[in-house]
Amino acid sequence: MTIKEITISAAGYLGKEDIIEYLENHTFAAGEEPRLKKEINILNRCANLTINRLATEYVPIKTVESVRSVNGKITYASLQNDVLDVLSVYDYCDNKISFKLYPLYIKTKPEAVKIEYTFIPVKYEADQTVAYSEKDVPARVIAYGVAAEWCMISGDYDEGRIWDKRFKESAENVSVARNRVVKARSWI
Repeated sequence: MTIKEITISAAGYLGKEDIIEYLENHTFAAGEEPRLKKEINILNRCANLTINRLATEYVPIKTVESVRSVNGKITYASLQNDVLDVLSVYDYCDNKISFKLYPLYIKTKPEAVKIEYTFIPVKYEADQTVAYSEKDVPARVIAYGVAAEWCMISGDYDEGRIWDKRFKESAENVSVARNRVVKARSWI
């Protein structure tokens, strides 16, 4: 899913048919293009805020990255993403190895390792695909958050609270569903 698709969904929830028409067909009324571009830019920023909120509060985005550690120190800056939390460190045989976190680096064995961590997503542009798949977090959930942010920015706080409640409930449901474990059953 892309930021554009999320923006179109949020615009539908907000009743912004002119934004949907502009994004899907690039049609607009005379003199409306500057306003539409400004509103789309705001919706895109709201989408980025919502994705960041999801990644930090509800559904962390995980990755595994292979790095080489000469002296046992791996700086966070040397990793591809902005680290939120280090989950595990593995050696070249995929065995978990010990590590210690410091403010600027990870201390581990001086060898090639794989680091599993959660990260803060980058700021996405309109046509970029976000780190979540539709299976992980449905576009609808993100669009609820975008609608909530839009309403708050626009000063419609009552409507914003309604959308924010929908977003929080949906995000919590997605988070619980991802972490749900079904107990093994046995025959009596």
